[in-house]
Formats: sequence, structure tokens, C-alpha cells
Amino acid sequence: MSKITVGFMLNGSERNFLDSLKSEKLKHFPERNLKHNEPVLGKMLTHFVESLEIESVQDIVWFLGLNSSIWYELTQEGNKTAKAKSTKSSQGKRLRTQRGPDLPVDLSLALLCKFYDSHPTYIRHIDLTKPDLNLLSELLDHATGVKNSIGPLLGRNSSAAYRWRKDNRSATPTVLRLAAALLHFITEDEYYSLSEVDLYIDELSQHLLTLRARDKIKEWETLVDRVTKNQTP
Repeated sequence: MSKITVGFMLNGSERNFLDSLKSEKLKHFPERNLKHNEPVLGKMLTHFVESLEIESVQDIVWFLGLNSSIWYELTQEGNKTAKAKSTKSSQGKRLRTQRGPDLPVDLSLALLCKFYDSHPTYIRHIDLTKPDLNLLSELLDHATGVKNSIGPLLGRNSSAAYRWRKDNRSATPTVLRLAAALLHFITEDEYYSLSEVDLYIDELSQHLLTLRARDKIKEWETLVDRVTKNQTP
């Protein structure tokens, strides 16, 4: 029996697992410092990273997949770049999100923060290698029955999947951090290094169609839906 199979059998029976999902609270995503029904504002990030005991700006931006300039745009009052104008495409879609302490952060960053908030010990087990977005996309599509579901589940649109499949490097560092966290969440009940797990796509695809795996992804979809609805001011 593989580690993945064992992982799906941990923490009680499938019936108990399903019963827990019927409650209004998400089993795997307890609210701690960040509420699911509230947006993540830039000014909330400083206190949030302190709660995770991440102190230096260098460490903070690494864990969040940012750079120091963006960090200060998000968190500092009166930062000149915080009021950068957003532009719109010919279809009227916003191309750049404004940043500032009183504005909601990027959706991918909000999801990453809420994942860290629910799983504070995870940051001690982050794999330094980049996650395989092709693999994750395949897993999510199998489980959800929706093609290119990886985009919306990582805080982007469906078309992002095409770019990521061609080149992993086209994904932002924040998206890659979130993808790594989600891949751990799907394949393991405990956070092992991905190098210690046999990730065979055919085996994983079969297990992802089991009741337990599909419900874990469904729970992630529910969290994404809640966060998405509450990110707009």
C-alpha cells in the first residue's frame, strides 16, 4: 500500500469524514487569525506573519512569493506606489490590481495566507522544489470533472492553465507557493516532503477518484469560493 493510499485512510472512517463536511465549518480549514468571510487587506499582513513567527522581510517575502517592493506597497501607509493606477483592457477587464493597506490583496495571495493560517505548521515543511503544475492540473481536472480547473482554484482564470502547462515559469512565485501547498493537501494528511512520495500520475488519478480525495478537493473549492466572494471591496 502506497503512502498516498495510507494517507487517505487516516483520521477515521469515510463516514465520519463526510459527516464532518456537513457542518458549516470547513474541517481542514479552521479559522484562526483570518476569517473566511472577510477579505484579506494589505494592512492585515503584518500581524498575520507575526502570528506565524516569521520576522525578517526577507523571510516574509519568500514565504508569500512576493518581492520587498510589493510587500511595502501592500502594507505601508502613504507609500507612493500604493496608489498606482490600474489599467483596463479593451474589454474593460482590470489588468493590474491596485495595492495598498486598505485594499484587498491579490486573490492568489489571499488564498495562500488563508492556507497558512489554517495550517501554521505547514511552513516548516515547504518543499524547496517547484511544484509540477502539469501534474496538479491533471489531478484537479480528474477530481472536479472540469477542464483547466487549476486556474480558478489557484486564484487565476481558466486560461492560466494553458500558460502554466507550456512553461511552469510563467506562474508567479505566489501561485507556485499556493500550488505546492494544495498538492500537499490533496496527496497527504500529514505534510511530507514531495521527494518522499511516489507521484505516479496513473496511481494518483485512481486514488483521486476515491470518495476521500474528491471531498478534500471539494472542500478546497468551497474555501476558494468563500474567499473569492469576499475579496472585492
